[in-house]
Amino acid sequence: MSESRIWKRIKEAIDWGRRLHWIWMVFPAGWKALIVAAILGAIPFALALARQINLGKAWLYCVAAICMYGVSWIVIQKLSAPSARSGVLEVKMRELYRRPNDNYNKSPFDLFLKVWLNIKSPRKAQIIGSRFELSFHGAVEVLIPLNDLEQWEINIWDSKPLGPGIMSLPLTPLPSTICQDEPIEGWLHFATKETTGNVLEKCAIRLVIQTNVASGYREHEADPDIWNPLKISISRRIDGKLWNP
Repeated sequence: MSESRIWKRIKEAIDWGRRLHWIWMVFPAGWKALIVAAILGAIPFALALARQINLGKAWLYCVAAICMYGVSWIVIQKLSAPSARSGVLEVKMRELYRRPNDNYNKSPFDLFLKVWLNIKSPRKAQIIGSRFELSFHGAVEVLIPLNDLEQWEINIWDSKPLGPGIMSLPLTPLPSTICQDEPIEGWLHFATKETTGNVLEKCAIRLVIQTNVASGYREHEADPDIWNPLKISISRRIDGKLWNP
């Protein structure tokens, strides 16, 4: 056989190898394990028919091949199953308030966000970080939460028989631990750089929550109606007194 014909056969073998490899990759992992087990189980029966081994040994080898398939399937399922650290974190922004409620004067703004979280995970999750993003035509300002909610209160006008009054409620911080299918809710406080309320209303917003199990986010396009949805005010408490300049 000439060298050119040998090289041609080698190229044909390589082409067939590529085709078989492509067909093999199409099969799911479970089917691959089944095919391998079937081949290994068929070999002893072929040997038994050729009188190389007796039928009893053929059955024994077949059972061994079936056991190998079972072990392979379990390993594949374990490898393809989600990790214990994986989970799905659902994030919702319930209410968003800015202070002061002013559109045109330039100043830093305090932003108060009521957040709802739920996680799909086999284990408890700990919140390890969060951030709030303001995007004004692609220019993004990233805000980190402030740990001072005990200094603030919600003020709600309360109608009473003797006349209206103000009912004050605490801003409950967002809990740090989440359990599966046990939603939590709480407040986050952020502070912006100097800007105007008019610019804030033109910003797209995104809240990102990070846990040791999973991360999640919720975003909203620019919309003036998402700010201060209810007729309440948020005031700073100083020395036991409300302060609302």
